[in-house]
Amino acid sequence: MSMLHRAAQMGLPRYVAKYGAAATLLVSMTTLDPAHASAAPQQPATRPQTAATAPTSPASANSNRTMTAQQYIQQQHELRQEIKKMQLQVDQITATHQETMAQNQALQLANDNLSVQVKVLQSEQSAQMFLYGAATIGIGGVLGFVLGSVMARRQRRW
Repeated sequence: MSMLHRAAQMGLPRYVAKYGAAATLLVSMTTLDPAHASAAPQQPATRPQTAATAPTSPASANSNRTMTAQQYIQQQHELRQEIKKMQLQVDQITATHQETMAQNQALQLANDNLSVQVKVLQSEQSAQMFLYGAATIGIGGVLGFVLGSVMARRQRRW
């Protein structure tokens, strides 16, 4: 039998069905955790009563049942508080996750923009180098033509 079926048989509220695993974990933690056990002292399991161990008066039997009911109510109250705390933590984690995802998207967009800028700068640098090379060739051609014509005139003079 699963923990949820046991919780339903014990008459636990609907939030156990909604937060099944968390609620069953909390139930098991509150029953096994010594910190919770000291806050709500558990009575030891009682054996079937025989004639020798039967209570002497019906009032003492009712007081045992009342203590068990009070402990059950206290345990339910502690369980609800734990579930509220867990829900707050889940909400905080969800908000933090959404915030982090938004920051991640912003950083990815900035990264993409920077990558595009790097490619543009690299292509501009390549274009600039091409222009420098063309200018160098042009200046070399002009100098070669001018020097060639000057040298040719000097040779003609001789």
